[in-house]
Amino acid sequence: MRNQLRTHTRRIRYDDVAAEKALHSYQPGRSTVEAVERGCALMLRGFVLTQVELARECLGDSFSVYLTGGDAALVREVLPQARLVSDLVFVGLAQACPLPGV
Repeated sequence: MRNQLRTHTRRIRYDDVAAEKALHSYQPGRSTVEAVERGCALMLRGFVLTQVELARECLGDSFSVYLTGGDAALVREVLPQARLVSDLVFVGLAQACPLPGV
């Protein structure tokens, strides 16, 4: 979402260094970079917490949460019980499609 805003919105332009600095706080932004970066991060966190809540309604407390991907660290802060697996796709592929003789 933030990449779409940064690349396809004419008046939203900032570099990766400014984006990283903006995430040192989650207070309301006072600049475009802070508003976009913090808003996207908070939206991601809220989405994940809602999904965990829905899972809890369906499954009770008997489930595990695995985090993977580029923004997993942002979510990790709100789900400290989750397991961070950086190469989860490859783990799944290895189980689903094992190579013969390996």
